[in-house]
Amino acid sequence: MNSARDRLVVDWLSDGGFRVGELCGLHLCDLHLREGAGCGECRAPHVHVCHREALPNRARAKTKRPWELTDGTIRGGLIKRVSPAMIHAYFDYLTGEYPRGASHGMLLVQQHGPDRGLPWAPEGVRKMIARAAARAGLGKLRPTPSVIPSRPRSSMPRTATSW
Repeated sequence: MNSARDRLVVDWLSDGGFRVGELCGLHLCDLHLREGAGCGECRAPHVHVCHREALPNRARAKTKRPWELTDGTIRGGLIKRVSPAMIHAYFDYLTGEYPRGASHGMLLVQQHGPDRGLPWAPEGVRKMIARAAARAGLGKLRPTPSVIPSRPRSSMPRTATSW
């Protein structure tokens, strides 16, 4: 992987079981990466995957669970747990590569070209995965949960619905 953003993508796809559209649709306010977050829905670090229409990068989560933004805190949506490796990848990316002037509030941003600083589209993630797979000699690879295997981890469930 060439950047902290790319490492974040691979870590979050493998550890968190995110779909590419879910990951590209995340806003910074969806991330509750400390214990006892303000939403009160989960004690452990977690992410709220919220279905949003008309995002600038055309990303979309398939889940359509109800969610709301109240006083800057997201509640509801699909709640997914976050591993320590995912949190580490997030802070590496945010402190080293995330553009300071980004006003859109989305997690993943384009790093090069005329769209630099704009939200990163799912197609960009798929192309990055394909390039990395070709460099590794893996041939054609589409980033799906069955292709990017989850790493062994603790018995922590994938979603907070069973917590």
